Amino acid sequence: MSIFSDLIGYVRACRGLRNFFKESLSIEDAVEKVSKKRESRSEDFLGIVKRAVYENEDSPFLKLLKSANFEFSDVKSLVDSRGVEGALRELAEEGVYVGINEFKGKNVCVRNGRSFTFKESDFDNILFHSGLEITTGATRSSGTRTMVDFNSLTESAEDFAVMQYVHDLVDTPQIVWMPTGLGMICVLRYGKLGNTPVGWFSQARWFPKIGKGNLYSSIKNRVMIDSMTYEARRIGIPLPKMKWVDMNYVNEVTKKISAVVKENSRCCVTTFVSSALRACKSAVDSGTDIDGVVFLVTGEPLTPTKRKEIEGTGAEVIPWYAASEIGVISFGCRKPSNCDDTHLLSNRLAMIQYKREIKDFGISVNAFLLTSLSQFARKRLLNVEMGDYGVMEKLKCRCGYEKLGMADVVYNIRSFEKLTGEGMTLIGSDMVDVLEEDLPAMFGGSSTDYQLVEEEDEKGFTHMDILVTPSLGKLDEKKVIDAVYDGLRKRSKGGRDLSFEVWEDVGTIRVRREKPIVTKRGKLFSFQINKIRKKK
Repeated sequence: MSIFSDLIGYVRACRGLRNFFKESLSIEDAVEKVSKKRESRSEDFLGIVKRAVYENEDSPFLKLLKSANFEFSDVKSLVDSRGVEGALRELAEEGVYVGINEFKGKNVCVRNGRSFTFKESDFDNILFHSGLEITTGATRSSGTRTMVDFNSLTESAEDFAVMQYVHDLVDTPQIVWMPTGLGMICVLRYGKLGNTPVGWFSQARWFPKIGKGNLYSSIKNRVMIDSMTYEARRIGIPLPKMKWVDMNYVNEVTKKISAVVKENSRCCVTTFVSSALRACKSAVDSGTDIDGVVFLVTGEPLTPTKRKEIEGTGAEVIPWYAASEIGVISFGCRKPSNCDDTHLLSNRLAMIQYKREIKDFGISVNAFLLTSLSQFARKRLLNVEMGDYGVMEKLKCRCGYEKLGMADVVYNIRSFEKLTGEGMTLIGSDMVDVLEEDLPAMFGGSSTDYQLVEEEDEKGFTHMDILVTPSLGKLDEKKVIDAVYDGLRKRSKGGRDLSFEVWEDVGTIRVRREKPIVTKRGKLFSFQINKIRKKK
């Protein structure tokens, strides 16, 4: 994209921002809109299928539906008789679904004797108009560009308003602790609700380390963020300026939280799970009182250990689950039975599960298949896999979400497709290539001499340990770690990946001289996940 095109993008974004803030969104209006969408979800689903699939000859879902001999009338009959989820399960059983690597164009999609090749752009919503483009940390692609439609952002703000209503956080002062694009989106949401954050901190530098990123992309990203902040302030919305905080020294964030709590009795901090942990550890070490803070956390699993560590400081914690392709998927339950119970936002999406074999890990999981019900979703999804799995069931928790008809709860959410730490993510397949190709070529041995173990330590922090067979002899562990990051950067095609920067800063990847772990069935996989190391 040229500088001229970027300038046009800034102008459009600022114009869209002015329209976005023209009308504020009250909690009452948000609750009413979400309730109405819940009631009309069957009609919304059929309307999208009719317009975006059957009336769009380029739709990848039309190809899958035709291969399974489904006409629109057949889909409508299924919805009328079995509901949206019942219809989706029937369609999935007949081959109407898309796996994560099929969605990304890495694998050929074979269904009902026919083969299809898709790419991510095939799933773009033609009604989605980008008003804002900001780079975020990579999740499912390299140097991810986040495209934001202000209609979609308004709809997302409705969901955040309902979350605040359910958790009694209305008018609670907000602090956003999210990097660049993700942080900007959160700041704008709260601004739309008339609750502009009192502070915005970033886990990642706005500029990359020398020789380790695209400086132009970083500058462009920063110019966009500063332009949006300036424009919002010009029209009377006092958005905070983003400030980078070294993840090894988070006292500045902790002091800010403490000051806000002291003045207002409560404070809500939107951040990653590990960032919340670091703030809590900082508070304990420095004797800072943060009793009264509520951490709204995402980016990685909220495990029992992590929850215990956070709540041990007197803080509350609420998890939320999201994907860039569809936005927020679920918000934490007010009366959870499990440490990470989250209510599915069935006003905007539908979710079912199917049994999925994960060959890289030697496991079988109940994978999530997502379907978008909103006309403003970034991607059109119909039974599309996002690389995650977990438990899904209806719970009678009697919290505000159940009263709004959102009784479906998902928990124990994990990814079989990516690695997560400090709220940042890396694509698992890239790491496999590094382990099986790069490290043996540089340090000797074969692919069976290296293995990555995702672990949570006794304090709740997630680490990625590279197990290296001791028989390879003496190795410079720093060179091994550098080789891992270099290999990942090479596969990110030169894109700026915030994950690498944050992980390097806090030492997420470590080396252990141990033999790779073999399963009880004698198999050795490149990854071992969710193994917790106990205190000795």
